[in-house]
Amino acid sequence: VIAGTGSNSTKDTIALSKEAEALGVDGLLLVTPYYNKPSQRGLYAHYKAVAEAVNLPVVLYNVPGRTSVDLLPETVVALSKVPNIVALKEASGHPERVEELLPLVGPDFRIYSGNDHEIAAFIKRGGHGVISVLSNVVPKGVHELTALGFSGDTLAMDKAQEDFLPLIETLFMDTNPVPCKEALRAMGFGDGSLRLPLVGLKESDKEKLLGVLTDQGLI
Repeated sequence: VIAGTGSNSTKDTIALSKEAEALGVDGLLLVTPYYNKPSQRGLYAHYKAVAEAVNLPVVLYNVPGRTSVDLLPETVVALSKVPNIVALKEASGHPERVEELLPLVGPDFRIYSGNDHEIAAFIKRGGHGVISVLSNVVPKGVHELTALGFSGDTLAMDKAQEDFLPLIETLFMDTNPVPCKEALRAMGFGDGSLRLPLVGLKESDKEKLLGVLTDQGLI
């Protein structure tokens, strides 16, 4: 179990991370601080302080589209030298960063796609998999897609990626996790409830989602 304990306050992130550690989680996923837009030096200081405050492995999470700050490769390389910073979830939309980073980080450092439409692109560049929204809906399918890539069958992996694109696009037609929760509700998992300010899908979008789920044989 990897707990998401990131916030835009280093003090609060440390407190949440210590609480998660006390609860017995296996690792931490730490999103870049949002809104206050720290510099690269600030990002380095933030992550280093949190990592040194706990005894758990830390996964960096770069998602500029949601935080307005980009954790640049040179900062990732510097942070990879902190002993318990072990991985990166990269959702910048630049899968080529995998090839830039791999020669510069240690052999045990892992780089995961944070974008479901880029799973194949990451694996072909040497990435180690995906931390995924899609896998909440089709966990076996995502597992099989990555396994094809790791076995060297990139043509079959590309085909599997392409086959999932309609579902991926639908799962992101509104803010994640709104469509994902509705999809799971339709499949019999949970009631799709959300916390404000997130609200449910419009009826037209709900119909579209149900149509894609039907086409994919999920309902």
